[in-house]
Amino acid sequence: MAELVIGAVLSASFDFLLEKIASPYVEEFFFKGKNESASVVSERLFKLKSTFNALAAVRFEVENRRIKNPAVEKWLDDLLDAVDDAEDFFGDIEYDAMKPNKVDESKKEKRKMISKLLSCFSKPSSSTHCVRNANMEEILKRLEYLANQIGNLNLGNNVVEVKPSEGSHGKTSLPDEPEIYGRDTDMDALMELLMSDEVSSGKICVIPIVGMGGIGKTTLAQTLFNNERVKNMFESRAWAYVSDKFDAMALTKTIFQEVAPCDPCNDMNLNSLQVNLSKKLMGKKFLIVLDDVWEDDYVQWTEVMKPFNGGTRGSKIIVTTRNGKVADIIRTVDTHHLRKLSEDECWALFEKHSTGGNSRKFIENPKLKSIGREIARKCNGLPLAAKVLGGLLRSTMDAKRWEQIAKNNIWELTHERSKNIPTALEVSYYYLPPHLKGCFAFCSIFPKGYVFQREELVLLWMAENLVMHPTENRRMEEVGGEHFDDLLSMSFFVNSTTWTGASCFVMHDLIVDLARTISGKYSCFLQQNDDIDRLEKKTRHLGCVMELYTDNKISNYDFEATRLRTFLTLLGSRYSKISISKEVVHNLLPMLKSLRVLSFCNTHMTELSHSIGELKHLRYLDLSGTKIVMLPESISVLYNLQTLKLESCHKLEALPKDIHHLINLRHLLISGYSLVEMPRQISKLTNLQLLTTFVVGKDTGAKIEELLELQSLHGELSIEKLENVVNITEASDQVHVLDTIQLEELTLKWSLNNVVVDPKHGEGVLEMLTPNTMLKLLQILHYPSTKFPNWVGNDSFSNISNVRLDGCEHCSSLPPFGQLPLLKDLSISRCNSVVMVGAEFYGNSSVREPFSSLETLSFREMPSWEQWHSMQIEQAAIYGKLKTLRD
Repeated sequence: MAELVIGAVLSASFDFLLEKIASPYVEEFFFKGKNESASVVSERLFKLKSTFNALAAVRFEVENRRIKNPAVEKWLDDLLDAVDDAEDFFGDIEYDAMKPNKVDESKKEKRKMISKLLSCFSKPSSSTHCVRNANMEEILKRLEYLANQIGNLNLGNNVVEVKPSEGSHGKTSLPDEPEIYGRDTDMDALMELLMSDEVSSGKICVIPIVGMGGIGKTTLAQTLFNNERVKNMFESRAWAYVSDKFDAMALTKTIFQEVAPCDPCNDMNLNSLQVNLSKKLMGKKFLIVLDDVWEDDYVQWTEVMKPFNGGTRGSKIIVTTRNGKVADIIRTVDTHHLRKLSEDECWALFEKHSTGGNSRKFIENPKLKSIGREIARKCNGLPLAAKVLGGLLRSTMDAKRWEQIAKNNIWELTHERSKNIPTALEVSYYYLPPHLKGCFAFCSIFPKGYVFQREELVLLWMAENLVMHPTENRRMEEVGGEHFDDLLSMSFFVNSTTWTGASCFVMHDLIVDLARTISGKYSCFLQQNDDIDRLEKKTRHLGCVMELYTDNKISNYDFEATRLRTFLTLLGSRYSKISISKEVVHNLLPMLKSLRVLSFCNTHMTELSHSIGELKHLRYLDLSGTKIVMLPESISVLYNLQTLKLESCHKLEALPKDIHHLINLRHLLISGYSLVEMPRQISKLTNLQLLTTFVVGKDTGAKIEELLELQSLHGELSIEKLENVVNITEASDQVHVLDTIQLEELTLKWSLNNVVVDPKHGEGVLEMLTPNTMLKLLQILHYPSTKFPNWVGNDSFSNISNVRLDGCEHCSSLPPFGQLPLLKDLSISRCNSVVMVGAEFYGNSSVREPFSSLETLSFREMPSWEQWHSMQIEQAAIYGKLKTLRD
């Protein structure tokens, strides 16, 4: 099934290549020879584009199809190899154009240099550029050969569509099961909505039921639809299966035939249908179920809903959908999300289908019950999987057969089940647009149960060129975030929380299986005790857990997967760090020159090989959680790098001095305790969207003013060693470094040491760092001055929800935090000079009620604090929402 993802991969690759062909660097460096006219250059470009366009068209032929002919499958493999090589080739051209000695030249000097380079093409040469020119000719010949083979492939007969049949996908109102399992709470909640006339502000109540494919949405809706109390409650009922092919005419006709089965409607147009349906429902209390809805166009829905407006109060419409966007558009009450079944509920359903309701089979064969329990656990709470697998095993009580299925991956079952589970789960993948197919398939390298963050996955997609190119000045991160939200709304991802309570996301185990099946040989996930020989030459993406990487396995292995685009180490909850020797990394990296993503996070690595600089195409590098002290200067030549993660690198002392050459760097994530300062010229990284830490330099390092050039920063920023800031001016002449940068979280930190800082200096620094009013979180640590500037606590910062003051030892009074209308969490600690908290803490009570949103208030280690004076207003009005008070 790996061919199902090829169309999506090729789609992104050809878009990338067609963009690169149009770049001036390709024309200037490789097409405009010394004696060639503009017409010859144009002809070459036209031929190249035509070849790519002919090959690009094939992706539509293979999209959502399985290959019947092995020759076609090999042709697609060869095409993917050639396209990958072409991507690397044109990427090399762009890489050379980004080198600093070319970036900094004037146009005149650049033309001169180009002419000098091109002169080598008129005579035999062994230079790098001439070798590259020969490589280009070889790649073009391969692509032209593949394009010429298209006519011989007979794709119409050698590929078959895998779209699920409508007969198996569409369901009627009759329930499959006489009883449903694990849905008592859902039934009670939905019955309460159906039986009440006052649950919605409007006359017509729309109730969305949302969940992933196979979770039981339709079964639950069928059970509700056929409930006797429901039948008696509504004068008219109708069931309509909608599907992805949203057709207002067909949908309206289906509902009309359900409501008025004796009235002919075949000759009616949409207007006549809607008018007549409206008459039939006028003044009646009705229930309509719209099953399996995909359309999320608000305008389309308002048109379809018109005939229902004449119904009486209490009328209901139930909508089942996988897409949370659909629910948001049409709902009039809260969306009802279906959870997975518990292990016992899933077992009960599996037991019923595997025994035909005759549980004596398990009494007679206890071993079978034990194996059955294991299979039910593997269903991970998905009713469809329990039903299908139970049905498969119903015909045999052979324990060996059951054990074979229990030990196998659910997608490696025999042909018997291939008509069921893929039909149920592949449908979600089938209907995805190409750009989402590639994003989803990439997730096949994650282990089951892997917890991930939205931002983390978006950065990986960006590095792999899976995010659609932004338009209208939108950020790539925003577009990637929309891709993520789309997959989340269709239940490919599920909201979860970490052990600390932080928000995160996971994938259902069966969805992981689907991703791996779709990706096939192009992706590989390896865990402890897996055979490393599973890696193939065709493998592009590798994810693995730490235990795999013992020195002897890597160093002794004849590594064949040299086309890898992703080498991602993953740390699960069961795994601990291991050591990776410098020699292993040094030997491995030069073999993986096509890498876009590289992670050695959470290893005991203490040093990174200089060979990292050979990875010209690298866009994502994660060294978080390592013991690295210094980064090699060769990192500064990774001109394509978009993301550099150095979180929890507590021994890292310095960044490369030429890091400012990374002109495409968008995310620099740093956290630790040892970084001495930022290197100078960091301000040249003007594409930076996220810089988590900026350490002010003292002598040779970056000055605070360099932040003025980083106007694209978003998200969070921690500015440290503020005692090193110099050139503080009077407030009237002060340059505000941050007021135009759209930060949401800001930490301002002085070093905790015995150095005496002039109090006026500290206040001037804070004034200089007045943030944008979009700020949501503010932390001020070890502030050395006696009072805060006016912006701290000012009510213009109406978005701030979280404030923390710590170690502000010399301040005797607190800022007017009571004026912040959205402040929910306030923490104040070690403000040793505060003796009294008075009216200044509340601010101007005539403007607004102080602390109107505060939920958590914490005071800690305040040794001089003696008095707390309240405002002269009603006490109940202050801290009205306070839930937690800590000391």
